Amino acid sequence: MALARKATALANKRKLDRTAERYNLSAKERAAVAKGVRVEAILELRKGLQKLAEDDKLRRDYDKWKNDGELQDIRGDWETSRKYAHYNNLFSPFLGRSVLDELMALAKRRKGNLRIFEDGAGAGIFLSQMKRMLGERGIKTRTTALVLKANEYLQEKKEKGRIDEVIESAAEEFLPREPQDAIFSLYGSLEYSLPELKKHILSKYAYTLTKGGFACIGLNLRDVSFLIPQERKRLAAIKQGMESSPEKVDVLREELNSIMQACDQRLRKVKGDIITALRKRGFEAEFFKRTDLQQFLPIDVLIIRRSE
Repeated sequence: MALARKATALANKRKLDRTAERYNLSAKERAAVAKGVRVEAILELRKGLQKLAEDDKLRRDYDKWKNDGELQDIRGDWETSRKYAHYNNLFSPFLGRSVLDELMALAKRRKGNLRIFEDGAGAGIFLSQMKRMLGERGIKTRTTALVLKANEYLQEKKEKGRIDEVIESAAEEFLPREPQDAIFSLYGSLEYSLPELKKHILSKYAYTLTKGGFACIGLNLRDVSFLIPQERKRLAAIKQGMESSPEKVDVLREELNSIMQACDQRLRKVKGDIITALRKRGFEAEFFKRTDLQQFLPIDVLIIRRSE
């Protein structure tokens, strides 16, 4: 038995060595693959970073977004109050059962800790609640929060053991450290990330999922987010024209509708590209749109699953 284990360990090391050599893995990347992270997740990370390196305008837009202090507290009290009930209200209609039941069902098929990851964890209430609720049902968990900058509430939960790990990083630059059974994001980085990079972030997260794992992403893919600079300037002029020249309202409204239709086409393309990329990579993926307009909850929901 001992010889068999030693032979298996040696074979795994040789396989890891070949993978590291083939993809020129760094020490951190090699450590992640050794823990079970698929090399495809690392390749998606590299694709996004390569886009940033090759496109100066994209890099400037990214740096502006990353360094914008307002984004770190854009929702005020919402960041410190969102909890399990909000996540469950948002995701359960599209999961077909409660988030807790979905995680419990997944835990039955797992050995060891159930690994739960959240992109943009805010104050960490949801993760700490899930750790407690699952623990009360005899399910051990390892929870990880990814945030651009950790607030005092999140740090306190980490210190008290209510959350296992807090990582400060932009999602675009984040290297997964271990596979995850479930990934959640409600108004996380994907709400604000540039359209050109969303596909790579989502594909990276999907490749981080264990077999049978799932991801629930809640965000607002608003039409206005896909306006190009010229359109933004023109919309401002149209608004001013409608207020100052009532006789031109019909003509201006027609131009406004034309701009928003073009914007909507870009939005649909981004959604389509995301779904196509995920399905092409072997994942189940579908966008849903909420019809009930509960305050603060996002409109768009993306569910991703990796088959067993």
